[in-house]
Amino acid sequence: MRIVVMDNVVLNREQIGLLNTLGELIIFRDNPSTRKEVIDRAGNADILISGWTKYPRDILEDLPNLQMISLWSTGMDCIDLNTAERAGIIVTNVPGFARNAVAELTFGLILAVMRKIHPACCQIRKSRAFDWELFQGRELSGKTLGILGTGAIGVKTAQIAKGFDMNIVAFDMYPKKQLETDQILKYVDFKYVFSCSDIVSVHMPLTDGTRGIIGYPELSSMPSHGIFINTARAEIVDQEALTRCLREGVLLGCGLDDVDLDHPSWEELSRMEQVIMTPHMGFYTHEAVKTKGDICIDNVVRFISNNNDYCLKMSV
Repeated sequence: MRIVVMDNVVLNREQIGLLNTLGELIIFRDNPSTRKEVIDRAGNADILISGWTKYPRDILEDLPNLQMISLWSTGMDCIDLNTAERAGIIVTNVPGFARNAVAELTFGLILAVMRKIHPACCQIRKSRAFDWELFQGRELSGKTLGILGTGAIGVKTAQIAKGFDMNIVAFDMYPKKQLETDQILKYVDFKYVFSCSDIVSVHMPLTDGTRGIIGYPELSSMPSHGIFINTARAEIVDQEALTRCLREGVLLGCGLDDVDLDHPSWEELSRMEQVIMTPHMGFYTHEAVKTKGDICIDNVVRFISNNNDYCLKMSV
């Protein structure tokens, strides 16, 4: 059994040692940059462990030996799942591994925007003066948080919000009624999340149904002091519409853990003081990365041992 770690997947010594007991192991430390490089790396593999590489139809059809892709990620949008299914390729992911990490970063971004932490830090470094009058913020207590997506991360975000005495509304295409029964949140219509929330936080997976689902009509319906947070995928949001809302003062600010660096709006967005951006690092804590690797490798172990419990459903 040939196992190939395709790209910049972070595994510790024990995890690599376990993989070595399962078959012939080949590890690449960087991300492939061309189609040829993907094929060259994966061509003779039975199992791929992959975190960043994309597998469209034409690539999957050129990998006749491939039996499994164990994703080192939650999202599965990097793979043409229909082609994989037709080819009999098992695809697994690691749902829920970063619920604490991403939910905590969500509140880091919320607080950074509402309390103007970054511009205040820059000002004091530059001026060497306590110009506190420049940075009046807002409190979270009593505010309404709108959560889009109530998978593991969305639920953890709601639980943290309870500690700030916030009101919580949510939208999910598959609502979990027990969350309402337990009075953790209240489900409302998708558009109403925006119009009734002081802060909207995105925790949806990227699918054909969610790509570009948040546009100008939704964002512009938020109150003028509204804050938008996205720790999910950038493609869920119309970035031009978001930039326009910030430019026009329709939104007070936003916190983004993923942005489209190639979009024409990027230059303007990057210059906005009311925007806090991080480099898609929500998952990246010591604890979450270890859990992520453990689940990813356990999926491989279960596949090799013909244990069908390896098939995990996507859930953020």
